[in-house]
Amino acid sequence: MPRKRAMQLKFFVSDEELERIKSKVAASKLNQSDFLRKSALEKEIVVIDGIKELVLELKRIGVNLNQLTKLVHQDRLSDHDGRLQEIHGELKEAWHSLRQLIRVRGR
Repeated sequence: MPRKRAMQLKFFVSDEELERIKSKVAASKLNQSDFLRKSALEKEIVVIDGIKELVLELKRIGVNLNQLTKLVHQDRLSDHDGRLQEIHGELKEAWHSLRQLIRVRGR
């Protein structure tokens, strides 16, 4: 009787990756072929162009904001209108939105 699936797929992994795969296979209660097939076919891979650059820029903004806040606390700079707090809140919202986007798109 011919196989239901006639094509074979091969790929290379490190020793550490092999151990992680074996551990996940054992935990799944599936055989290795079913586990790998299910992982590859049912997991959506999402690529968001420019995400690395966006994260890097948000980190830079955060560093600059922290430096400005430190200067305010040292009385070397004034923030009479509370603009730094407002910017901090906006940056926090941007990080939250980015995390949500990654979480939703990565499912």
